[in-house]
Amino acid sequence: MKKRIGRWVCLAAVLALISGCAVLTEPSHLMKTPNAKDEQRAIYQAVIRALPSGAKLLAPSKPERTSPIELKDLDGDGEEEAIAFYKTKKDDYAIYILVLRREGDEWKRIIAEQNIGQTLYYADYQDVTGDGTLDIIMGIGSEEAIEPNDLIVYALQGDKLKPLLNRPYTEVAVGNLDEDKAAELVVFLHDREKLTAQAQVYKMKNGSYTVVDTLPMDGTINGYEQVEIGRATREKWGVFVDVGVGAHSAYTDLLIMENGKLRNVFTAGRPEEASEKTWKAYSVPSEDINHDGIMEIATLIEPPGVEDDIAMANMPWITSWSRWDGKAGLMPVHENYNNYEIGFRFDFPSNWTGKVTLQTEEKENSGSVSFYYTGQKDVAEQLPLLATVEYYARGIWKNKEKELAEKGMSYIRLQNAGDYVFIAYLPEQPLRLSDSAKEEYDQMQLSQEEIESLFQTIRF
Repeated sequence: MKKRIGRWVCLAAVLALISGCAVLTEPSHLMKTPNAKDEQRAIYQAVIRALPSGAKLLAPSKPERTSPIELKDLDGDGEEEAIAFYKTKKDDYAIYILVLRREGDEWKRIIAEQNIGQTLYYADYQDVTGDGTLDIIMGIGSEEAIEPNDLIVYALQGDKLKPLLNRPYTEVAVGNLDEDKAAELVVFLHDREKLTAQAQVYKMKNGSYTVVDTLPMDGTINGYEQVEIGRATREKWGVFVDVGVGAHSAYTDLLIMENGKLRNVFTAGRPEEASEKTWKAYSVPSEDINHDGIMEIATLIEPPGVEDDIAMANMPWITSWSRWDGKAGLMPVHENYNNYEIGFRFDFPSNWTGKVTLQTEEKENSGSVSFYYTGQKDVAEQLPLLATVEYYARGIWKNKEKELAEKGMSYIRLQNAGDYVFIAYLPEQPLRLSDSAKEEYDQMQLSQEEIESLFQTIRF
């Protein structure tokens, strides 16, 4: 089968299997491939036939992009193998890797490798040997076990899976930190009882894995919220380690490789400095928030003028996204407001940075967030409004829509998210501000097209 069909050929079928849904919905781009439906059906049916009676397919919890059935060229012959994971009813502590290869017009099982474990935590496919072929990286364990999970790496050789590595781990990140041919494994091990932690870099050398470097980490943490390799600058890759501490707080470490050594860029000789620079009241995973190819680290800012006695859980945080400055600090690049409970975010234009506060209101089936210019109050001693986003449960939206129509009120209809309908208002009344403040405020006002583009729904 052609590579362009990709991993998503089987996704709809697999999701249908898991959910019990009988309707298969494929991404539209797959329809450009001739007989894509036939290929999908053939792979799906071949996997099901290869499973023992009563077996259950498993979907790894990480990385999020991985699906229960993947198509990958594991032996470099230009043809993709089908890979799946499953458990049987007979043994709850055995996880199997199933590999199928296409022979003529049929898919045939070539491998069903057994591993000891109850839960499939991780599954990825990357070239960790540098030979140009993809290897299988899997993490398995038990939810009840105190011991660390097991990280296992396999390479497909003929009709067998050759084990390359088997070691305990808490979290793992896979990527090319030094930009050679082979990806590195950055393995984190956290001992909650001994309050110790470390990060180790594994690299394939002379046919076996070698520990390139070990970096001591903070062992007093709750755990790792997210560990991901991404670009820290245009030239440098790094490991972004989002760490949970205390009841709900968090901070982020950034690890890079220099001269074969792993280094935390924020410590500057003092380990406690890392958490000081990236501490946040709640965990927010690092990501490339502005889609420029470089990862950003989030911190949380109290909106200016917020009441002093407001509970932390009710604080309408402004999220500030910063990029590593290449030394030991951060450079702010973006701000936004996130409402994870309702499922939306609002990105601030660049000229809003440091000049905006916000106010939220929550009711049983509705709510709102309003954004205000902080440069100067108007003659009524009110902060000038920039925009308001309101949301309504679908069950009450029709009545609200009728009410707005009867009052002749104009609004902007935004994207829907889950069970809510979103609308926005822009200020219409003229404001009496000083000339300089009025000029700045006018530049910060939004058009309908801008507010539509700045609003995004969040789906989990």
